[in-house]
Amino acid sequence: MKSWEVTSNVVRSIAFILLMTTLCLAQLNTNKQGFVNTKGRKILPSNSTLKIETATSSIACSTLCCMLGSCCYASYDKKTRQCILEESCCPQSELSGEALMMMKNTGSSQCLNGWFQNGNKCYFFSDEIRNWTDAKVCTPALVKQ
Repeated sequence: MKSWEVTSNVVRSIAFILLMTTLCLAQLNTNKQGFVNTKGRKILPSNSTLKIETATSSIACSTLCCMLGSCCYASYDKKTRQCILEESCCPQSELSGEALMMMKNTGSSQCLNGWFQNGNKCYFFSDEIRNWTDAKVCTPALVKQ
């Protein structure tokens, strides 16, 4: 392969990455929104897990979540570099010292999928029994940690 072909391929790859990042950031309206983070916890894979892959950083992991429209939560384990993308906005999780859970913050006054709105409050009903820590993961923006 000639050097100009290699350069051309690199430029195309960088342009694609920049385009995807720009689209993702535009989707999130980053001036007002982003992700709500929970340190020291990681998602336990389940039937609502969209994807599990290796990522270079929590930023790369959150970008992958952003690119998947149905992704509500992502977790990144710094030690293993594992990125878990989750459709559920209330995933099961476990303690993990090197992990970070990130929930998409829509910035909307509407409730998340599966939650019910009454006035300006959102309610979630479930048959699952959870401890206090896992319950807080479901409502990180509402519960002081």
